[in-house]
Amino acid sequence: MAFPDKIKLLDHEYAFSVEPYNDLDECWGRANPMRGWIKIAVELGNDHKFSTLLHEVVHCICDLNDLGKGDENLKEHTISIIAAGVYSFIKSNPEIIRDMLGDN
Repeated sequence: MAFPDKIKLLDHEYAFSVEPYNDLDECWGRANPMRGWIKIAVELGNDHKFSTLLHEVVHCICDLNDLGKGDENLKEHTISIIAAGVYSFIKSNPEIIRDMLGDN
């Protein structure tokens, strides 16, 4: 599975890379919207890579919009729920996603 070197989100461009888990402070993914990067662990299976990428994208959306400031635990919990729900929607409704992308 090849991933791009750059990801675009909300008029921002992020460097994207797949790194060893140990290099990510033993996290499956990390994002730093202020420095413009997203990283996910190389050890993940494809499905877990995509869900982790989506989780990090939601982090960037929240950080760029000052959502969840102050309570890191609540923010992480909320991001996990939103990312899992959106990923479930994408996986369960490929025909809608194809229509959204104009691939029909």
